[in-house]
Amino acid sequence: MNPLTERARGFRQAPTRGEAKLWRALRNRALGVRFYRQKVVGPFIPDFVCERPKLVVEIDGPVHDDQVARDRERQAYLEDRGYFVLRVSADSAEHELEKVVSRITDALKSLQAARPGP
Repeated sequence: MNPLTERARGFRQAPTRGEAKLWRALRNRALGVRFYRQKVVGPFIPDFVCERPKLVVEIDGPVHDDQVARDRERQAYLEDRGYFVLRVSADSAEHELEKVVSRITDALKSLQAARPGP
């Protein structure tokens, strides 16, 4: 198996509290679209990916303070492939879940209006 796929599997098996809470709100097409958790996209593993419309939700915890350049590189890569990247803090995902879900819903509506699908 691809080492990146193995790493993604490991991330899925050990989510942060914020990731686990947000996943419960996104899974099973709860917002009307399908999200994937820790899905490999090129050389990166975004936290949550919706392929239609192309939305990536990244949860930024304390580790991201030390990898700003890497996060910029990841975001540029994803945007070059047509994804809109929505960044939320781990604290917000854990303690302000309704606000985060509202931001995701707004992003989905904007993307669907801008890029009507089949």
